[in-house]
Amino acid sequence: MNVFTFENLPQRYRLWLNTLLTWSPNFVVFSLLAYLSEDWRTLARVVSAVTLPAILLLIFSHETPSWLIQHGRLKDAENVILVMNKWARKETRNKIDVVELRRAIHMLFLKSNGYAKKAQNFYFYHLFTSSKLLKYVVTLSFSL
Repeated sequence: MNVFTFENLPQRYRLWLNTLLTWSPNFVVFSLLAYLSEDWRTLARVVSAVTLPAILLLIFSHETPSWLIQHGRLKDAENVILVMNKWARKETRNKIDVVELRRAIHMLFLKSNGYAKKAQNFYFYHLFTSSKLLKYVVTLSFSL
């Protein structure tokens, strides 16, 4: 699943959807590829061949608009949204008002900038200070 998809999901669903949709099915697929490959050298070649198209597609991917906005790159965020709209317009036929888009991006930047000022430094032991974080750590540890 790509990052942009997960950024549009509610935050409380991101962890379990990431675990359910990425790690679990990939273990089954990898086991099947390992069985069909019969030795580790062939398996390494097969896995490389399967992942090569995804790596090549990364050349054409953009940073997500929310990341760009959080880092103050507002013009880049606007360009990415316009490019995404150009691709989506083939299906939706919607046209984005650039002035309204700039206003929305600026409001999101102000909101994220205020949030960044409130940010704290966290350390490793903070992962074990609440039961919610502990569940996340255990889930990620056993899913990897």
